[in-house]
Amino acid sequence: MDLIWYSGTQLIEDLVELESDKGILINTAQGYFTMRAVLVDILGDTLAVHDVLGMLSPSAKMFCRTCYANRDSLKAGELGDNYPARTVASTKSDLEALQAGKTTPGQVGLVRDCSFHKLKYFHMANNLTFDPMHDLLEGVAGKLARLYDKLMTKLDQDSKDKFAVNLATDLGIDSSLRYLKTHKYIHYSEVNFNGNVNKLCKKETTENGVTMESLLLMVENDLKSMGIIKKGPTVLILDFINTSKACLAEDENVQESLEPDIASTTLTDNELESILEQHPRFHGIYVKKLAPNGTLQHGELLLMTRILCDHFYGRRIWEDHNYPTHFEKKMLAERIVRAYPQLGKPVSCGAPLESVFFYKNNGKAKGPHSGYIEQRVSNMRKEVPLDKRKFRRTKNMPNLEFVTEQMTASAEMLTALEATAQNCLEISTIMKQCFSIHKNMITQGKNVHQIYSYFPHLKSYQGLLVQQAFGRLLENPVPEGILKKNTVSSPIATT
Repeated sequence: MDLIWYSGTQLIEDLVELESDKGILINTAQGYFTMRAVLVDILGDTLAVHDVLGMLSPSAKMFCRTCYANRDSLKAGELGDNYPARTVASTKSDLEALQAGKTTPGQVGLVRDCSFHKLKYFHMANNLTFDPMHDLLEGVAGKLARLYDKLMTKLDQDSKDKFAVNLATDLGIDSSLRYLKTHKYIHYSEVNFNGNVNKLCKKETTENGVTMESLLLMVENDLKSMGIIKKGPTVLILDFINTSKACLAEDENVQESLEPDIASTTLTDNELESILEQHPRFHGIYVKKLAPNGTLQHGELLLMTRILCDHFYGRRIWEDHNYPTHFEKKMLAERIVRAYPQLGKPVSCGAPLESVFFYKNNGKAKGPHSGYIEQRVSNMRKEVPLDKRKFRRTKNMPNLEFVTEQMTASAEMLTALEATAQNCLEISTIMKQCFSIHKNMITQGKNVHQIYSYFPHLKSYQGLLVQQAFGRLLENPVPEGILKKNTVSSPIATT
């Protein structure tokens, strides 16, 4: 399907000819006959179909191909017929408004017109087929699972256990029981501390600043020193402490046994390969390099990491404002290296092969994580509104230029372009568009090697790109004609 991005013009010309009255004359053993055919529907991976139809990513707020459903409204509980359907007329109106600058892609869910609208019998508004894996198993089924989780919080423990037993029996698995068991242990101590202990001795616990954590460390003498001397409350509190300790200990064992299940079901064997192969920006790299066990350049690794992180963590970070754990990032790194061993590279002596993608605390007892995945997730967190961020910097930061998502994407794509005479003007144009990133790196005091890793072409074209960048800093840009004259008339010189 994504080959349309590379050979779409010829494909559409052939389809136009096939659906015409003339058709295509076919010579067979039985003689000549005229073949005619029409495109009825486009089937494929959700992300790929969205790209082909000219729509935003499925993780966008305006995500639906058949109606104007808004993710925020859906989360607020607006369902059913609240959203008008996309029609041929409404799509035409949206595209005209988009072209006139009267609306934005985020408001209508469209980026551009679909190339297949050149055909007489096809229109995206009538393309009503969906990808069962992403839309049903990961979409509808995932939503039902979250609703199930909310239901569980409203039930008493006996009802939860009965519900889980019935569900496990129907499905033939015991994962539901294990999940509820874990869920019970996580909340048991906190709920009972607030509901039981404070009822018995709220005054004493409040005056002495007792929390759940400190209570579990207490013995009978500690309770007496707080003024809790009656035998009845003392026995109940000590029993609560012992029960809580047992529950928390069992909770740790359940969580430890549950993590491998989470890791194995989050990423199937073929999903990673499917995501990379079907992505229009990475398809050529995948076919020519990655699939034949070839290595990737720095820029191509950045692009691959960006695609995977956006796929698995995009909606979670940008919409739910929830960050992936170091365990999840480590599992993704391990899965990448397991699928493509040639990409594994220890970043230091004794480091694991996946450390190039993610290395907890950079291999130390404390400190920031490192690797391509950590770098991408860090950039994704920066796009979360300040008031929604989980972690906030308190120190004063230098004034930085505003960097859009498109700039970041262009900069990562830039590193994948080879420094040839044919690519020279394109590289120069992209560097001009990404100048805010370059300027921010200088403002932040990044060294020359860090800047080269992001903009490697500064070392190419006999220093002319450096001259252009310097001119932008001084607000005295170098004419593009100079670059064109010097690069087209002579071979590329890379220092």
